[in-house]
Amino acid sequence: YLSKDYFDFGKAVDIFFESGRDMFEKMVHIVSRRTGNVAFGEVELTTAAGESVNRTIDEMNNQPLIRLYNTGEKQKILQVEDYRGMKLKGKLDNINVEEGFISDIKTTANIETFEPGGYATQLTMYGLMAEMIYQKPFRLFLLVGDKYSDYARSEVFEMSETTRMMA
Repeated sequence: YLSKDYFDFGKAVDIFFESGRDMFEKMVHIVSRRTGNVAFGEVELTTAAGESVNRTIDEMNNQPLIRLYNTGEKQKILQVEDYRGMKLKGKLDNINVEEGFISDIKTTANIETFEPGGYATQLTMYGLMAEMIYQKPFRLFLLVGDKYSDYARSEVFEMSETTRMMA
């Protein structure tokens, strides 16, 4: 059984990185006991989960490569009308067209067992759409934060060309 905190953890981290500290404080409610009385889109976390979320955010913000997420356009929707007879559409966490990179934030239960290849198809499709629209190559990154409750860890993964071709 996974508690609701487990799933809301990632939502809270996303809110912080997508919308900033002010929106995080407005949308994420830290409570001693869950009430379930929050508006759509808001997140309610227990005190322990809230402390863990804040540790993870701090850890991710200390990553030297956090600029891969802090520069560019957040929540950008890309759409390609015809790719081999298919319509493609994706909502990217972050794209920096000028510098040519896409970055996506993920949270995981244990960074030591995290498999970045599990997101290869998603990131490859984002890269494909961006390259078709902007007519330039894009590097693809995952910024991953650990949900482990006692301490926070984070890693940045760049998708290789080999992985992209296999996706």
